[in-house]
Amino acid sequence: MLKLEQEGEDDDVDVVKFLGLVKEYRGLSSHSSHPCTVAKEAHNITKNRFLNMLPYDHSRVVLKNRKHGDDGYINANYIDGYKKRDYYIATQGPLCHTIADFWEMVWQENSTIIVMLTNLTEQERPKCEQYWPNELQSQKYGDFTVTFTGQESQRSKAFIVRTLQLLKTGSQCVRKVRQFHYVHWPDHSVPRNQISIYRLLKSINQHLPHPGPMVIHCSAGVGRTGTFIAIDYLLKMAEDEGKVDVFQCVESMRNKRSNMVQTQDQYRFIYLVLLEALMFGDTSIPLKEIGQCVKVMAKEDPYTHSNGYNKEFEILQTFSHLFQFHHHREALKSSHQMKNRFSDILPAEHVRPSLLSVRNLDGSCGYINAVFTDSYLRKDGFIMTQLPLSVTLVDFWALVHDLGCVTVVTMNRLQDLDQTYTAFWPQDSSSHYGPFQVKLNSEKAAEGFTTRHLTLQKHKQKVEREIKMLQLDSWKMGDPIPQSPNSIIDIMEQLEPWQSDRGNKPILVTCWDGANRCGVFCASSFTCQQMQQEGLVDVFQAVKTIRSSRPQVISTTDQYAFCYRVALAYRDLRTSKKRENIEEAHSEAGRAQ
Repeated sequence: MLKLEQEGEDDDVDVVKFLGLVKEYRGLSSHSSHPCTVAKEAHNITKNRFLNMLPYDHSRVVLKNRKHGDDGYINANYIDGYKKRDYYIATQGPLCHTIADFWEMVWQENSTIIVMLTNLTEQERPKCEQYWPNELQSQKYGDFTVTFTGQESQRSKAFIVRTLQLLKTGSQCVRKVRQFHYVHWPDHSVPRNQISIYRLLKSINQHLPHPGPMVIHCSAGVGRTGTFIAIDYLLKMAEDEGKVDVFQCVESMRNKRSNMVQTQDQYRFIYLVLLEALMFGDTSIPLKEIGQCVKVMAKEDPYTHSNGYNKEFEILQTFSHLFQFHHHREALKSSHQMKNRFSDILPAEHVRPSLLSVRNLDGSCGYINAVFTDSYLRKDGFIMTQLPLSVTLVDFWALVHDLGCVTVVTMNRLQDLDQTYTAFWPQDSSSHYGPFQVKLNSEKAAEGFTTRHLTLQKHKQKVEREIKMLQLDSWKMGDPIPQSPNSIIDIMEQLEPWQSDRGNKPILVTCWDGANRCGVFCASSFTCQQMQQEGLVDVFQAVKTIRSSRPQVISTTDQYAFCYRVALAYRDLRTSKKRENIEEAHSEAGRAQ
């Protein structure tokens, strides 16, 4: 078992740490332990993207087809794979004047796989020159002609697979090269979705064996590149030996190229990917198989009286313990405890929104029991919060105002709530909540939910903001799950165009405790968005993502299984709509004839 420790008071650093991980990372070689004399030669300096990221002499890739006296320099090193020497080449993202060298290296080494872990531009800074032509075009780089022949469809939108043809002048041999371009990895950071890296590796390893080294690059060719290589190496080690040695793997890479795995977060990410890949693997289900999967999952084992939902949920519970060790410093302050409906459901510092329109007694940003969590398409796409208490009414509307929200989803029926509930929108005309005026413009009941249109205006500000509030009416307080997934799907369908037209600001989701029912909605929405984008269903990943912000969400197997029911109903709805559109198109064609 991996143990955990709680560290430090620095809110800017994730405080969940594996026991000994920080010490382990700091024990790695952190300086250039071998000479880089060739890289520092005056005629080679301009071939380096970063002057502090240089290849060691003893392991550098040497371009051999050069004139006498040319040292064949390229900023690249051979890296050993698991029980395979020089299995990878770690290199920087090509510069405009090193693209020809890059393709010469690929040709010389007979490499057929390139893994690109950066985007061309990040945060308005160039990270890599585009070294391939646009689709279905050819381009010449020095002695090499590269042709973009196609793009392979993938299960995951996190990466793109381009197929290229490489031809050297004077050669009759055309080589096929696949470029796997992962597009969701921030510089000096880590992907938010660990399993997407595992999916990328699965896709790459389908093309094994390959004749030459796998070429891996990001921008500098050390941080993201080293992290990716370490994960691939260690997964192979785990499969062969049943154990991993992260420290030794990274130390060995750093002996071949300095600064491989550049940050502590990247080092920790290696552990997280290994943990998830080895414990769960890829939990996604192709859309066409969801119906059969639901039937299998619901089938009870006659001996254990457990079903697939129980087993998957138990694994999820084990992994979710990783999210229990975050700081809750603001939530635990004595002045804020009255603002928490439940003392065991508190916002962690790294996902807690701060309020600008209201201030604490010491002048700092205001506190509210709320957390950001990701939607499938957007970081911090949702905010989950408890239903307001009388002492948090102003804070609630400050949250809506300060975060630019235009949508509020309420997951409780009014008639079910006890005396601690306070109405947080006007029942007619308008009401004031501290500096905020809220007007009720319209209210319309539909099957299973009610839609209200409100306007929000802060005192002394002329601008009014229109707010759409959707309240789920079909989930009674005592019921473990809604009677049907249809109302939740209807709410999601209502939100999509509204949000899109207004800049896709965070959706505020509120329920009694700010956890369970909010989690069901957010996880269901995450799952349905993934179905639209990827044609995959991955309830496990959806719930794990939401739990990383609020571990108490979806606390029962029934709620977990309900998310699968939402996915199935959503699939059926899309299929029905597609069929209707086809029939309508045929009908219009018939009328036209």
